[in-house]
Amino acid sequence: MIAREAGWKNKVRLLLTGARAYVPLTVLSWSIWYVFLVFHTADYFNGAPGFYAETHGLSAWVAVMNTLVVVLIAPNVLRSFCLHFITSNIHYYGDVDPKNFITQTQVLNNPWFWPLQLFCANFGSTHGIHHFVVGEPFYVRQITARHAHQAMREMGVRFNDVASFFRANRWGVVETP
Repeated sequence: MIAREAGWKNKVRLLLTGARAYVPLTVLSWSIWYVFLVFHTADYFNGAPGFYAETHGLSAWVAVMNTLVVVLIAPNVLRSFCLHFITSNIHYYGDVDPKNFITQTQVLNNPWFWPLQLFCANFGSTHGIHHFVVGEPFYVRQITARHAHQAMREMGVRFNDVASFFRANRWGVVETP
């Protein structure tokens, strides 16, 4: 998007507009997440867990940080990971026709993916429906999934093409020179 903008002023304006979307909550939550990871990793390898926080008067702050991470931040990180993993693996890239919906996506509804699907509202199983019926919200896709999957299978949409993980999300087989 930024590369298509004409003139450097428009590019800077667009970049700053995007950066404002991350301030302050995203920057704050990810900062707390990384401080949590570094602090507890160093605390673990220090050999006396909890000793540093007590001797430096950080116990109250560490308790607040732990609560924020356990209640808000870690579940969001887990959900983000699951959603990004599923999303990046249900779409085909590179050798697909942008107008051919059948080659754009696959359905991941294998039981192996259920733990990931749990944290992203069964996205891997139902997102492909969105490529054919754009206006349906996710809860309607959940209700119609059985019938939609049957129709998609008849049309040639792939289901559980785990081999695409090794083909760099290509529809066809990648030939090596």
